[in-house]
Amino acid sequence: MALIFLALLAIGCAVFLAMRPALFSFVSTNVLDVVSIVPQDAVEAGAEWRLVSQWRKPGESGNERNISVVEFKHVPGWETPQPIVLKQDERNQRIEGTYKPAVFSEQTILTVAGESSLAQRLVPELARLYLLRIGAGEVRRIPGKNAEENTVQGIFYATSEIRSIRIEGKAIPSGWGALRQEGYDVVLAAGRLSDQQAMLKEDPTAAGMTRHAVGLDAVVLVVHRDNPVAALSLEQIHKIFSGEIASWDQVGGPAVPIKVFALQEGSGTRWAFDEFFMAGRNLAQAARLVDSQEMLSDLVAQDPLAVGFCSRAFAGQCREVPLKVMPDVAPVAPTAQSIASLSYPAFRNLYFLLSMESKNIYARDFLDMVLGSAGQETVRKFGFVSLLKTPAISAQHEGGGRASMASAGPLPPLVQLDGEVVTEAARRDVLLAYREGVSGAQRLQSVFRFDAASINPDREARAEVDRMARFMQRRENAGKQLILVGFSDSPGDYASNLAASRKRAEAIANEFRSRGIQALVLAAGEEDPLESNETKAGREKNRRVELWMR
Repeated sequence: MALIFLALLAIGCAVFLAMRPALFSFVSTNVLDVVSIVPQDAVEAGAEWRLVSQWRKPGESGNERNISVVEFKHVPGWETPQPIVLKQDERNQRIEGTYKPAVFSEQTILTVAGESSLAQRLVPELARLYLLRIGAGEVRRIPGKNAEENTVQGIFYATSEIRSIRIEGKAIPSGWGALRQEGYDVVLAAGRLSDQQAMLKEDPTAAGMTRHAVGLDAVVLVVHRDNPVAALSLEQIHKIFSGEIASWDQVGGPAVPIKVFALQEGSGTRWAFDEFFMAGRNLAQAARLVDSQEMLSDLVAQDPLAVGFCSRAFAGQCREVPLKVMPDVAPVAPTAQSIASLSYPAFRNLYFLLSMESKNIYARDFLDMVLGSAGQETVRKFGFVSLLKTPAISAQHEGGGRASMASAGPLPPLVQLDGEVVTEAARRDVLLAYREGVSGAQRLQSVFRFDAASINPDREARAEVDRMARFMQRRENAGKQLILVGFSDSPGDYASNLAASRKRAEAIANEFRSRGIQALVLAAGEEDPLESNETKAGREKNRRVELWMR
């Protein structure tokens, strides 16, 4: 019986092995020996493989010889190798997955050039934000041949496209039209470019371009954080940079030499510094000239004896020196609030200029993003002053005698004595013309006041015009521009008050013109009141013409 049982058991095992030979194979059961992936760049980009069971359709036999598939992971920017099907009897195989770089079409969608303060840091980040917004799966920043050039590339994997925004920091020696003629879609500018100042700087409209304010900046004096000098006047600054003041003890510091750092000529920031601070004087021969604002701020931050200037956005680890605008007024630090309110005198507007003839849809779309909340937050994050974050109009004046008002953003309702609410749209153009007209100027102490029903200057006003005309004719004021700003009280409608304020300013301008002095006339109407219009005394103070000089 035992022999019969053993014989039957042997027969059963033989039949089972015939049906399931793989369970007791005496050879290697490894389906794969090794899977390699080439090239190494694809591996570093994330290329991988996996072994998966083959999918089967209903009704198919489970005895098919194709049992496994090697799949390769999709990696953006690479063509994925085809899956490899393994058969049951194909074991210990060596498989290689070969990735090939994907072929992408390339297109430059925007060219941007101009002010280096914008081109070096802010605009590349705005370009990155824009490319992500329009669907880029990845964004890369490609350095150019120098620090002033960058290309920001958006990789669109779904459509195998590379869309680029080319950015150049570039001086504009021959005007905005020159860059337009070179074919740039967007020109970057920092300065005061109102149409009323076309006699001082080329009007971008005349050059076939439209101007769009995107933020605010300031040229700031920077020193080492341990420098004890609390503030500097404009006269002290131009004497320091011209070499007339050579030791810190001459301006309230220790008896140690001053080391002056300055930007090379050609940049917008250097031009703005020369125009505002140097008053026509030459830079000291001992001044060390550097190529970039980042380099300048780094050098000053490491040297307790140093002083320099740069855009506020590049101040870095330096201390920004407050300015003594007028002797009897507290110094003004270059804060976001003081820049937005014009209290800090060396501020400048940031502009994007677009060609009127441009048919590039990306240019307008890019501008719309920059002016939106995401773009303006980026402007703020990079050290500039956002249009959406500036404070609204205040009835007070900050240090330096500059009007506190918003450059953009929501304005509070202006309610007149008769209950009329002036719309924001009606006020926006008035504020913009006023703000740009006095940008970079200093308010003088002379103020002309008028009776409620009068637009003509009286004898006292004419005497003050005589005095100020003599002041403007001094040698040190040669080339300076006189600006007259008319203001009104609030009784009556907004438009009529605006017209009355302009007529009063024009009346004073005529008095100066008869004495050989030309003046720029601006009208602010009811904006920026000195005191409440609810009292007679307040209204008398608000009906005025202010004098500014640039």
